[in-house]
Amino acid sequence: MPKKQTQVIRCQTCAAEVTADDISSYRYDDDQGTLQVTLLRCGICSQPNLIQEFSPDDERWMFRKSLYPPEPPIRAWLPLALRRTIREAEKCMDCGAFLACAVMCRKALDILCHHYKAGEPKAPLVQKLKILREREIIDETLAAWAVALREDGNLAAHDPDPGISREDAEYMLQFTHAMLNHVFVLKKGFDAYQARRKGRAAKRTK
Repeated sequence: MPKKQTQVIRCQTCAAEVTADDISSYRYDDDQGTLQVTLLRCGICSQPNLIQEFSPDDERWMFRKSLYPPEPPIRAWLPLALRRTIREAEKCMDCGAFLACAVMCRKALDILCHHYKAGEPKAPLVQKLKILREREIIDETLAAWAVALREDGNLAAHDPDPGISREDAEYMLQFTHAMLNHVFVLKKGFDAYQARRKGRAAKRTK
């Protein structure tokens, strides 16, 4: 795979998409594919950015993650039980325990349902997720993600040969992050924004 001379990245310092100069890269292989760590210089502020990418087939890079400056975690906005579970899923991913990561992503769904009191504690997760959808805590897209995460989490926990790879676990962790970000950050933030808009409208009518 040819080395890139420049890349478009999100510079954490500029808080914007920028073109960055590729300074140096280091690659190493494991049994799942190739990992690459790249040092880049922002084309706007000249600050260093260190990113990690994964290639399962030496043809495409995916799952880009900023190592420095670190990406702001969503965990700060999560309930304690979810914070612990997501952190454990991330640790499993970092140390190559991909099946364990998949199981923790499924566990995060269970805790999400428990947080919103969606169904009885011992009810099947599929029923709890339907209640989240009926209450509009998650939308159709997130409900479809939840189905996939639940099914692969079950495979990882119970199937003797689940076939969950690094790539699968990375996707599961990304979609779990995205779901929780939507529910606990974006949705609550939008509700607060709508309340402010209503407050402004009420003041204008006085």
